[in-house]
Amino acid sequence: APPRGDLPGGATCSAPGAEDGGPPAQRLQRLQQQLAAALAAESDAAAAEEAASLQSAAAVEHEAQCRREAPRASARAARAEGDVDAARAQLRQAEAEADMSMATSRGDARIAAVSGLRGRGVECRFLCECLCAPEEHRTAVHAALGGCISSTLVVPTRREALAAVEEIRQRRLGVVSCLVLSELPEPPASPPRPPAGCEPLLRCVTPSSRETAKAAHRLLAGWSLAPDKKVALRASAPPPDGARGKAGSVVTPLGEC
Repeated sequence: APPRGDLPGGATCSAPGAEDGGPPAQRLQRLQQQLAAALAAESDAAAAEEAASLQSAAAVEHEAQCRREAPRASARAARAEGDVDAARAQLRQAEAEADMSMATSRGDARIAAVSGLRGRGVECRFLCECLCAPEEHRTAVHAALGGCISSTLVVPTRREALAAVEEIRQRRLGVVSCLVLSELPEPPASPPRPPAGCEPLLRCVTPSSRETAKAAHRLLAGWSLAPDKKVALRASAPPPDGARGKAGSVVTPLGEC
């Protein structure tokens, strides 16, 4: 290394390149490396900017394509929704037809079972065989009786009831209920007083006999017939003790309860 010396006044001197990083050749090499690194960083930045620009252009194109496709996609979705609704409607119709077919089949089988019981001397009849209503009141009576009109048997004593229930059970024809006439009270001379504007539904029904009149009273004494829905909503008369139906059980000729 070049010799160092002290200058007058306490100053010092050193060899060229000692304070600025070494000899000129080394400094040049470092500067070249720094320049190369800066150029590389600039190139990377330009490449990144170009890639971002391409991505932005692709995003804009994708957005434009989505906008072009949106109406067609909405139309396809609407058609698919319509197809789903139609399929659901067809399914409901098929289920209803299946239920009706099953009910008809089971009803026919029950009729056959009751006929077989009669053939063996067991006295029993369906409720619908014991009550008759004119055409204009039939809907109201059916609405008041509900499902029991075709699933209830009318029998004279408990013995016939047990025989009928056992027959239905063995044939696996569902559930039936029995009205045992010998255990029902005699109906009063006149039906209970209906709410204002209504008439007793019992007057719309003709029992097949005095005995079956007890069944009619048991099921319908708590019901009144209103001429329309407005009158039905105002009616609130409670049924007599032991009668079927809740307080103010009212039905219209259209079957509105």
